[in-house]
Amino acid sequence: MAGVTGSRCFKPRIAPFRVALLERFMNSGLKQSQLTTQATDGFKTSCEPSELLFQLQNESPGLLLEDAFVVPSWFVQQTTWLEDPSNSDSAVYNYPLLFRIRGPLDEGALQQSLHEIVRRHGVLRSVFRMRDGELVQIVVSPQKQTLHMIDLSEYPAAQRDARAQRVALEEGHEPFDLARGPLLRSALIRIGADDHILQLTTHHIVHDDWSTGILCRELSELYQAFAAGTESPLHDLAFQYGDYVRWLQGQLYGNSLRSKLSYWKEQLASATGFQHLAIDFALPAKSATANRGAREGRVLPTDLANSLKDLSRQERVSLFMVLLAGFQALLHRCSNDEEIGVASCAANRPLAEVEGVIGRFGNDMLLRTSLSGNPTFRELLMRVREVALNAYSNQSLPFGQVFKEVTNRTDVNRNPPFQVMFILQNAPRENRQIPGLSIKWFPLYAGTAKYDLNVWLKIEPTLEVILEYRTDLFRAATMKRVLEDYQTVLRTMVKDPGERVSNLLISSQPRPTPVQRTPTGAKEIVAAKDRAASKDDVQSRLVELWKAAFGMPIGVDENFFELGGDSLLAARLFIQIEKAFQTELPLAVLLEAPTIRQLAGIISAPIVHSLRSSLVAVQPRGTKLPLFCVPGHGGEIVNLRYLSRSLGTDQPFFGLTAQGHSGEEPNKTVEDMAAHYLREIRTIQSRGPYFLSGLCFGGMVAYEIARLLKTQGEEVALLALFNTPSPGALKGWPFGRICLTKRIAYEFRKLRTLRTKEKVAVFGHQVAGLTRLLHESFQRALWRALPQSSDAGAGKEARRLRSVANLNILAAKAYYPAPYAGRIILFLTEEVGSRYAIDPARGWGDLAAEGIEIYPVAGDNLLFLHADIIGALAEKLRFCIARVHCDHKELPGAFS
Repeated sequence: MAGVTGSRCFKPRIAPFRVALLERFMNSGLKQSQLTTQATDGFKTSCEPSELLFQLQNESPGLLLEDAFVVPSWFVQQTTWLEDPSNSDSAVYNYPLLFRIRGPLDEGALQQSLHEIVRRHGVLRSVFRMRDGELVQIVVSPQKQTLHMIDLSEYPAAQRDARAQRVALEEGHEPFDLARGPLLRSALIRIGADDHILQLTTHHIVHDDWSTGILCRELSELYQAFAAGTESPLHDLAFQYGDYVRWLQGQLYGNSLRSKLSYWKEQLASATGFQHLAIDFALPAKSATANRGAREGRVLPTDLANSLKDLSRQERVSLFMVLLAGFQALLHRCSNDEEIGVASCAANRPLAEVEGVIGRFGNDMLLRTSLSGNPTFRELLMRVREVALNAYSNQSLPFGQVFKEVTNRTDVNRNPPFQVMFILQNAPRENRQIPGLSIKWFPLYAGTAKYDLNVWLKIEPTLEVILEYRTDLFRAATMKRVLEDYQTVLRTMVKDPGERVSNLLISSQPRPTPVQRTPTGAKEIVAAKDRAASKDDVQSRLVELWKAAFGMPIGVDENFFELGGDSLLAARLFIQIEKAFQTELPLAVLLEAPTIRQLAGIISAPIVHSLRSSLVAVQPRGTKLPLFCVPGHGGEIVNLRYLSRSLGTDQPFFGLTAQGHSGEEPNKTVEDMAAHYLREIRTIQSRGPYFLSGLCFGGMVAYEIARLLKTQGEEVALLALFNTPSPGALKGWPFGRICLTKRIAYEFRKLRTLRTKEKVAVFGHQVAGLTRLLHESFQRALWRALPQSSDAGAGKEARRLRSVANLNILAAKAYYPAPYAGRIILFLTEEVGSRYAIDPARGWGDLAAEGIEIYPVAGDNLLFLHADIIGALAEKLRFCIARVHCDHKELPGAFS
């Protein structure tokens, strides 16, 4: 038997066009050493800088590492950008900058300038890792900065600008590989001999608006020096971004931390979730289109802009506070909500040392203003001023951390606790002029929206309001009406600051009562849910059943899984559905029809042949070859959705559900099941190489499919088994002497580590499990005693005894296959060795001619595919799949 450690799988090659800043680091197989310590106040802080750097350097002796630290949790979802980039919104947080440069450009000096900027600012030489649940930023030694050249000068002159726009959009949308870098991509688009567009693209995890001004200033000064043949005029930075992070961690402890947490908990507590604008479309499930956006804008008349500036001086408030008060007054009139909360982003640069440092300093914060008591606009301005000043004094606590602490949850897919982001663009960003060159900003909008509604305010050269909104929530006409109403509010404010807010006359009608909202957090932070009504009797009945199952009203277009549904709830729900409609439906239907509307269509259809197929498209899209997965002995595949989702949207994933759930004749041997599934697989993929996997018992069937394919001369590129007992391991299971002895010894070792109360709970759980196993064993014994020749005429009791689960266990016990001429990858939980007479590693190792790879995974036999812990398993599986693509460059989706 050949066994290897899990780290050997993490070696996917990278395409040449990706500049791999940390190639050797990825190949070094770093261990998951402890990088964080728990502070007494509940926040994790990094190790001492020297200790952390020492750990990393020892694990990668060939690398030159400059710094490493735990990244502040600026964004709730930032860990998904690394853990699950294809299913995250990471690309939405790309930060593209474009400059139109006219005149004789020295391309060598430009490239030298960009290299020097990356050398100066360690944050741009960073890569990221997940270690012990924290996002760690690692600064590596400088690498050559590549300036990608794109020549459009051969196209007709009339087409060049449009083509440049398309090229820039494609580059701006390209996701960053945060694990490898680089985090500053540069491209020079040649329009003509003396006409270029320079595109610099970075990411919000290492950049903010203030950083843009620093980058532009340094680029201008460096270019002029290098073009003239002189050295850099800039002094090296004595204070880097990592120094700021450590300073910040030193501030967030004790009474200071408790005070800031207390403040933000009070600000974020809300029964409405600050969802003040009625949406035009039913709130959709999270999807690939969730961040598609559009913009509507309006330049305010000069007289109004001047009057607003005069009002700010008269009332001793900033222009930002005046504009914020006006928009909060508008939201109050639209919603009838008294507590109005909108978010904003603070520059958050409290030290003089960081004024010239590129990095992510900007921090979101909620500005919550009370409009109770029908205030005048002057009174409202005073309230807004107090709110803003209090928020600024607490701005240093990272918003992502605040959100997790306040809601007591870490669900990164949740919407933020606000609907509107309100930002005044006043960071330094002037056009930098270079003798002999004309340089201007080249506008680029990527067509995305990070938030439901983002209000951008520009004060130079004119006062402009831009609404950036999600197109799956709002219509353009609604945004135009908001702009019109906002201008009306601002005119009313400057005309008579003593006017009461209730006297506002706007086109938007106030909402009579708040929209029904669903609590999603410990502090009742909620998201608005406009629910679509049922359209027919089937939908109406399903709405009742879903409401009873979830304990709350459900809309016909809400996704079962997005609502938190799992396989247990699905089983309970389908029992009620089968009773209500007198029809049998496999649970796999939920994967293809996860909403009431879709499910009603299936139930209403007179004949649905596809339900008789064992092949279920859990995730049918993607450019790679599909991964086929056989479920456990129960034969249902609902839980496979978590694994599929964790593998990313580019990995097609098909489950193979057992025959017998919908009345068809079940297969009774592993060999028959494998032959049946292989016929189904070939309807999707006729030739190899094949990617196969199986859970528990399903791993035996996947093994047999792989063995069949090998005998037919086909290539099996991947065979992955998850907690699968080896052939012969179920002899005497579950009550044979060897099985019982091993299991009891394991459970007693586990019990010794628990407190008394926990021991009682675990013991009760084990007793319930033992009772279930006894009952199922008795059923299997009865089934074996029945005449096997009378299946077709078997009565109801006999059909119940021959359940899919029981038949599959009997098939597994009778399965003794021939060796497999290939390699097996095993994913095993800690306790799996205690469940069976033969350890899975030893049993499968004896059958695999090319040996096995073993990867430990968290959880136990029932929970290792749970949504909360599936990520680590999926990461290992993704890299194993990527390794196959490295070795087969001809495969779809392979690296080249």
